[in-house]
Amino acid sequence: KAMQLRPNDRYATANDVALDIESYLADEAVSVQPDSLMQRAARWTRRHRSAAQSVIAAIMLVVMVSIIAAIWLGALAKKEAEARLVADDSRRQAESARKENLQTSAKAMAQAIGYEIDLRWRLLEAEAQSQVLRLAIAAANADPQNKTLWEPIQAWLTEQRGLRGSSVQNSNWSVFSDQGLQYARSPRGSSIGNPYRHRDYFHGLGEDMAKEDPRVPSLKPLEFLLPKLADHSDAVNLSCVYQSTATDRLVVSFSVPIWDSEDPVARRISGLLAMTLEIDDFGIQNNAMLFQVETNQITGQPGMVIAHPRLKERRKDAPFPRVNDDVLNVAKGLQEENGQTVAIVENFEDPVTGTRHLAAISPVIVRSRPEEVRNIGWFLVVTEE
Repeated sequence: KAMQLRPNDRYATANDVALDIESYLADEAVSVQPDSLMQRAARWTRRHRSAAQSVIAAIMLVVMVSIIAAIWLGALAKKEAEARLVADDSRRQAESARKENLQTSAKAMAQAIGYEIDLRWRLLEAEAQSQVLRLAIAAANADPQNKTLWEPIQAWLTEQRGLRGSSVQNSNWSVFSDQGLQYARSPRGSSIGNPYRHRDYFHGLGEDMAKEDPRVPSLKPLEFLLPKLADHSDAVNLSCVYQSTATDRLVVSFSVPIWDSEDPVARRISGLLAMTLEIDDFGIQNNAMLFQVETNQITGQPGMVIAHPRLKERRKDAPFPRVNDDVLNVAKGLQEENGQTVAIVENFEDPVTGTRHLAAISPVIVRSRPEEVRNIGWFLVVTEE
C-alpha cells in the first residue's frame, strides 16, 4: 500500500502506516486488507488460547460422543432388525407348526374313519361266508313266503351280532334276500318282512330309488356296483346317507354280498348282510365335522354336513347345513389329486355355528380297497379349538 505508484493509492499520512504496522505487530486487523473468516477465527484463537482450547475440546468431545452414539444406535438398530427377523421367523415357524398340526390331525382322523368303515366291511365279509347262513338263505329263497324258514336266519344273525357286534359301534344288523326282502334283523324290529329293493344299500346305485320306480321289481343285489369292479370279490357297499325315520339322525348302511357258493365263476349273490350305523357314532372330536362333496338325496345339493358336534341341536324342520362353495371347491381339488393331500383353509366358516377358524380338510379314503369303492366322497374338517 505504501509503495503504490499513484499517490492516491498510498497511505494518506505516515501515521496511518504506523497504525497498520502497530496493528500487524499486535496481531490485529490492518486497514488495507480485511480479514477472512478463517483469519478472524485464527486470530481469536491465538488471543484466547484457553477459551479456544476449551471450545476445541468441547467440539472434540461432542464429535466423539456423536460417533459413539452413532455406533451404539447402529448396533441397537442392527439388534432390533435381527430381533425382528427372529420374531418374524418364529411367527412363521409357529404358523407353519399350527398348520402342520391341523393337517396331521385331519389326516389321522380321516384315516381312522376310513379304517372304521373297512373294519365293518371286513367283519360283515367274514360273517357272510358262514355255511349256516348260506344254507338258510338258500332255503328261504326257495320259498320266501314261508316265514318259518326265516327263523334260522334270525337265530344265526342274533347269535353272530351278539358274538361279534360288540366289537364295533352299530345300530343293527340285517339279512336281505336276493329280492330285497328283509329276512332278519338284530335287534328284532317291525321292519322284518318289508321289501327294501329300492334302497341304495341293496342295489348300489348311489341313491335310493322311489318305491314306485319301474326299475325296482327287476333289481338284483348290488346291480350297479358289480359292473364297476374287476374282481367281484371286492364287492362291498357303503350306502348313501339317509335320514332315519325313527330318530331323524343321519344314517349309513354297510352291505356285503352273501354268495351261494365259493366258486368265483359260477357263484351268484343269494342275499345281502348289512349293518347300519348313525354317522355321529363314528365319534369324531369336538373340533371336527364331516361333509359330503357330492349332491345328496336329502337336500339335493352338494356339501351337506353329515356329522358335527352341534348337529344334534338342529331343529327337525330346519334344513341340513352345508359348507360354502369355496370349501366345496377345495374338496373337489383334493378329489382330483386322488386323496393324497390335506388342504388348509385360512378362514373356514363353520356352517353350523357361523364361527371362523383356521382349518384343515382331508378326504376319507378306505385305502385298503380298490379304486371303485375306496373314495366314498366324505371329507373331514378339523378346526383350531
